[in-house]
Amino acid sequence: MRRCRVSLPSEGPGLESKENTLVDFLSKFPFNRTEISNTPQDEQELILPVAETHCNTINATSDTSLEISTSTWLKEQADDTQTNEIIQLLKNPSLKDSNNIRGFYIDPTTHILMFKSHRKSQAELIVVPKSLQHKALDICHISHTGLDKTYQIVSNRYYWKGVYIDTKNFVLSCEQCIKNKSFTLKHAPPQSNRIPTRPGDYISVDIKGPLPYSGYVLTVLDHFSKHIVLYSLKNIKAEAVSKHILNYISIHGRPSQILSDRGLQFTSEVFSLINKTLGIKLSHTSPFHPQTNGQTERLNPAIESSILTLQERGVNLQNALLIHQNIYNGLIHPSTGYTPNLLHFGRNLPLIFDTFDNNSEPLFLDKAHYVQDLLQQLNTAYELAYSTLTRKQVEQNDRLAKNSRPRTLHVGDIVYLK
Repeated sequence: MRRCRVSLPSEGPGLESKENTLVDFLSKFPFNRTEISNTPQDEQELILPVAETHCNTINATSDTSLEISTSTWLKEQADDTQTNEIIQLLKNPSLKDSNNIRGFYIDPTTHILMFKSHRKSQAELIVVPKSLQHKALDICHISHTGLDKTYQIVSNRYYWKGVYIDTKNFVLSCEQCIKNKSFTLKHAPPQSNRIPTRPGDYISVDIKGPLPYSGYVLTVLDHFSKHIVLYSLKNIKAEAVSKHILNYISIHGRPSQILSDRGLQFTSEVFSLINKTLGIKLSHTSPFHPQTNGQTERLNPAIESSILTLQERGVNLQNALLIHQNIYNGLIHPSTGYTPNLLHFGRNLPLIFDTFDNNSEPLFLDKAHYVQDLLQQLNTAYELAYSTLTRKQVEQNDRLAKNSRPRTLHVGDIVYLK
């Protein structure tokens, strides 16, 4: 995506600052200005990549640690022996049919060397020279996801020979991942929950923390789309948690059921009254047995690891949550075969470092068929996702049952609750 910096007067005729509302240009969705203005200054400063663009209002002087500008791509591709050889062959009309350059092309807008991958459904990938491979891996591993998800990010954007082996070596040798990721003993498998048939119908909530120097994290998971929303909490009082749940409902819609553990904030009168007023069925896990909320519980170690590693790089809690949320929701989930963003919003959203966009021409839509085709495609995706969810749940239960140690209890047995 390309960005432009625009300065607007805070006050003036028709622009009274208290009355202004920030809205999305296409959907007209409003954003609450007070929430932005009340955010502490240090939390408003996002650590995000800045890409060199064709907008005259931005002058990129040098690359940050989380971005590679167009000028850097051009310079390093020209200096690299292998990429420069391909570029020279592409510029020679008599050699364009050579097998050595099949699939390669030069982007007419940016002049960056690209590769059209037949394995990735004609995906257009940037050819990464040797000098930038480590930095490209570092950017794609910013949220410190595992090997499969990191490789998914890399392979959907970049190309070079041996990219999988290099990604594997990079992830497995990441010192921050080794230090911050924990390994737990195998217990009884998480309990299965009902499978919804559409997004927004069934969500679960959980609180992680306290985290070192950070406070708490409220996780909201959609059980169909697997879309997550993360909120930072300074305290875990029922009022604070309920405020964020209401904010979630105002944006994503009212679910028919919410699953939570038996924390005081979720069993409080305030939280119960809100759910009863909105007609939401509130379900709780069994005492001392949070595995019922297994899907949300499994997210917590990954969230904690990602936050700790990002904080070591100078990212505060709020921005670390935004980065992890953006990347998690933009990757294909193995339980559905789709990205959470696609099932939840009907389209894939760019990741935070997707600042390069070689499609400069605007897309014109056929208004007569666009909405109908979109709904048909979404219904097909929902049916396939539901089928995959059902199959994956059975497979997971069978796999976990083999490695678990279930306990058999009978009526009248004396048990000890710690």
